[in-house]
Amino acid sequence: MAEALESIATHEYRATRNPQGIQAPNRAHGLRTYFEGSGIRILDRRVSDRPPLLGLSLAGMGRGTGLSPVAPGTVTHRGARVEIARPGITEWYENSARGLEQGFTLDASPDGEGALVVELKVVGAEASLESESIVLHTSGGRRLRYGELIAWDASGRTLASRLELSPPDRLRLVVEDAGATYPIVIDPLITAIPDATLESNIAWSGSFDSTSFGESVSGAGDVNGDGFDDVVIGAFGYDNGLFDEGAAFVFLGSANGIVGTDPTTANAVLLGDDASGEFGNSVSGAGDVNNDGFDDIVVGAHHYDSSIAGGTLAVGGAAFVFYGSAAGITGTGPSSADASIFGNQTDCRLGHVVAGAGDVNNDGFGDIIIGAPLEGVPFPPPIAENQGSGNGGAALIFLGSAAGITGTGFADADSVIFSYPPGQPVASGDQVGADVAGAGDVNNDG
Repeated sequence: MAEALESIATHEYRATRNPQGIQAPNRAHGLRTYFEGSGIRILDRRVSDRPPLLGLSLAGMGRGTGLSPVAPGTVTHRGARVEIARPGITEWYENSARGLEQGFTLDASPDGEGALVVELKVVGAEASLESESIVLHTSGGRRLRYGELIAWDASGRTLASRLELSPPDRLRLVVEDAGATYPIVIDPLITAIPDATLESNIAWSGSFDSTSFGESVSGAGDVNGDGFDDVVIGAFGYDNGLFDEGAAFVFLGSANGIVGTDPTTANAVLLGDDASGEFGNSVSGAGDVNNDGFDDIVVGAHHYDSSIAGGTLAVGGAAFVFYGSAAGITGTGPSSADASIFGNQTDCRLGHVVAGAGDVNNDGFGDIIIGAPLEGVPFPPPIAENQGSGNGGAALIFLGSAAGITGTGFADADSVIFSYPPGQPVASGDQVGADVAGAGDVNNDG
């Protein structure tokens, strides 16, 4: 498990492409970087709809004051590394918990005399030189540090280097490259400066600001019908381009046990598509809801915004069912779920917990149960259809069928269990549905 946790934490720092471009989140520093041919834009990882904190672009290169302008390059990415290739110079980035490492690899020595200069244009921040670093004061109020500069040549010799400011909006990397063997590498690091540092005398084994991998785990049944049971693991804080969109990972069983140790070896990687939706906050095997011989899974997302799925209610929560097959789970996220069930009230937190219910009507199809622990709590007031019901939470049961799970919300549930019958006083603290599970056959009636 320790290896899996370490692997998924590292995996999150990789660069991926989303509709806005190539990006890489950095959880440790609370940043998200977008990479373009001219340079980078750095945003607050938690807030995607605000202007960038900082823009950095390669403006010129040369010696002394005789700098030549640099054209945009070609962007490629693999894993946590991004490269912007231009003739004679490669600008590269390595994203990790240490920070965003920036590098420039120069193939040949530029013409001219004096020290080598690489000049960057700064957008959106005021720069100040502090000791051997540059502090970038962003318009959003956050501060970033540009420092830990080091340079070396092809023989491994360290080259003297320093940072300079050239008002109004330039910073310079200056390298004394006399006698250097090319190619050479110039390598600074970008990090966030915390507003304050508070230390505890308690040693935590993890981080509050984490992917929450393993917060919810469940047996998945046999999703690919090979005779070996499988597992599903939630990571509701996972960031694949959106803050806390969440994820769930399915790992297959085998004669040697579970196959795979990290997201890259999961049989299925299901990624959320809603910022702060926390897809994967609850995961469970669902049994075989369509009786096709392959077990299925259900994944909760208790802060999911149903309006992005074509609904009209924001942040009502959701649960998604994915069917098994000979290839295992073939979905990739909410948009490819085989069944989608949405909350009917803002912040009712449908999907806070999900579970297989067994076969409650003994028809040969697996059934599911979903908790919505804040359904009917009058903050905000209940919607019209539940007005006066006095519900302090709810649990919804959906029956399987030859078509699988066919309901999409409260109105389609085969059974809904509330905290109180309609007309009773509101019991806002009950939170029925805060935990749910199948109970088996408690009265031995089949």
